[in-house]
Amino acid sequence: MIDTLGNWSSIIGLAISLATLICAFIINNKVKMIKRKVMFNTRVEPLLADLKSFSLNIKNLYGDFENNKNELKLEIAKSKVQLESIITKIPNDHKSEFTTQIQELIKIQKSTLGVQPENYKNKWYKKRKIFKSQDDIWEIYVGLTECVNRLNNLIMDKTII
Repeated sequence: MIDTLGNWSSIIGLAISLATLICAFIINNKVKMIKRKVMFNTRVEPLLADLKSFSLNIKNLYGDFENNKNELKLEIAKSKVQLESIITKIPNDHKSEFTTQIQELIKIQKSTLGVQPENYKNKWYKKRKIFKSQDDIWEIYVGLTECVNRLNNLIMDKTII
């Protein structure tokens, strides 16, 4: 009788331990979700303002492409950092739609700055970054504008926790 009671107590203790572990896992995920939403609510508007600024600067610099290549490189680099930061702050329920678009935009940004050797004769030549085409810059501008519009819509739709 005591052996049976001990076995049942052990099984009940194991079940309670497993239930506690599952509850702790669920609570931890909910805390992470709330943390991400709070971070999004507090940080998205300054990031969005910066992204709008970079997008506008790229559009303005695009007009005189040949004379503004270095400034364009700088604005593209800044916007890439902002986009990578935005990915980490978007809530999970909207993350998939933004992540694919932002990753495509980052891929375009990386491929736009091609590498061309300065000296073909030397085996150990230095490489310098160049733009592949002016159309790539316009694609980056269009992608940034689309991201800005999506973020604006998400801000309008968001609910405060």
